[in-house]
Amino acid sequence: MKMMNIRGLSDYTRSWAGLLFTAFLLSAAGCFEDGATGPAGATGPAGPPGVACWDLNSNGIGDPEEDTNGDGVVDVLDCQASAPPPGGVSTVAGHVLQAAHGSRAGLKAIGSFDSTTGVWTVILSRTQTSDTPTQDVQFDLSNAANLYGFSAAIFDNAGGNPTTMGPQDPLAYTLGNENSTADLKAQPVTSEPTGAADFSGPVLTTNPIDPANAAPVALQAAYDSKNVYILGVWTDLSGDQSLAKDQWEFDGTSWSRPGGRNEDRIALMFDINTTDWGTGGAGCALYCHVGEQPGAGGRMRTNNAGETLDMWHWKAARSNPLGFADDKHVIWADGFNDPTTKTRKGDDGSSVDSNNKNGAGTLPAFMAESDPGANATFLIILPDGSARAVPFDPNAFP
Repeated sequence: MKMMNIRGLSDYTRSWAGLLFTAFLLSAAGCFEDGATGPAGATGPAGPPGVACWDLNSNGIGDPEEDTNGDGVVDVLDCQASAPPPGGVSTVAGHVLQAAHGSRAGLKAIGSFDSTTGVWTVILSRTQTSDTPTQDVQFDLSNAANLYGFSAAIFDNAGGNPTTMGPQDPLAYTLGNENSTADLKAQPVTSEPTGAADFSGPVLTTNPIDPANAAPVALQAAYDSKNVYILGVWTDLSGDQSLAKDQWEFDGTSWSRPGGRNEDRIALMFDINTTDWGTGGAGCALYCHVGEQPGAGGRMRTNNAGETLDMWHWKAARSNPLGFADDKHVIWADGFNDPTTKTRKGDDGSSVDSNNKNGAGTLPAFMAESDPGANATFLIILPDGSARAVPFDPNAFP
């Protein structure tokens, strides 16, 4: 396995600025047979001495401050964890991010948080049609007769499971073009929207059952010949951006993942081919089945075999830093007769995030390259051969 570069970023500015991802080159094992082994070459010169992992100032001496575990000896055991900063704890991000690929990479997102007003602004975009019609709703917004059923939900530092759906807006809405009868009328644009000011159509504001626990979201939409764009704007109920999903903490003695650490999210659910969407005016609320999976609180599933929903799931910590939303779909399972089937599935390809834990689940699998002490909010895996981009300096080249 090739080594992976790990970068830690402490805020959104750093996560967006200067992250260039080179193309992944995939090679299939076994395509070429190996030739005969050649004779051994001459031994090369010895390399320079390395720097011990405990040697924080690279002076080759075990200094007192490098005894991070406090056992009186400076050795490799001091490389295992960072001491907590004064008055606090050391942290490591709970998930590791890397570029998505396949169909799952088709759902793009631009999300920003205004710390002054406490408002999230998120733009989701996707091509109107995709290569996976059994997993994605297929749009044709050139025709005013075409309407697409959807629902929207906001999660403030909360998981997106069925038990958190109670306060949400249960209603089914429709998306169509500017001349349609849809609840959300998409306006034609000639260039890709990059901010809220680029949307000019009427605003659809959702109506949660409990606005104190599920924020209303103001929706607008746009489209061009290729793509559809949906804008969501809402006031965060806690007044801050929640980014510490599954974060690890080290208190100077042990590692743990304290409860209550989640992230802000918005989820849109689109009907693909269900026969009961909109029954009683309800949308995704029809597909929340509490209690079917022991220990899971419930699950999202369709109610009839062969029927599917398309789920767009934007996550402040696990997808937004790299400009994606998680593209998923929801399938059918036979209720309590089949409690094990996972019915909320990722589309073809790979996700943006993976859980940052070792095989036993007792420690992080990755840390920032500048740890100990980085306390990075995000961890990014860069493709081999890539580096963080910085402003060009012609004087750096003699």
